[in-house]
Amino acid sequence: MINTLINKVKNMIARAELKSVNDKGKHMAVQVEVLAGEIKNLEFLQPAGFSHHPLPGAKAIVLFLGADRDGLRVQR
Repeated sequence: MINTLINKVKNMIARAELKSVNDKGKHMAVQVEVLAGEIKNLEFLQPAGFSHHPLPGAKAIVLFLGADRDGLRVQR
């Protein structure tokens, strides 16, 4: 049981590479590659009052909410 908990904690945060950005909608969306071949489309979170447009190839930190790889957010 403790090993399962340790593995979940280890898998909550990962590095990723930004592939593309879409800022046309209400929220900025990005496409990132977390692992080789694992492409995810995510919402990009920004601090209030600060807006920027990251370039493809930028590095990101991806937060896996509840260690669930489908519940993702990107933080700059």
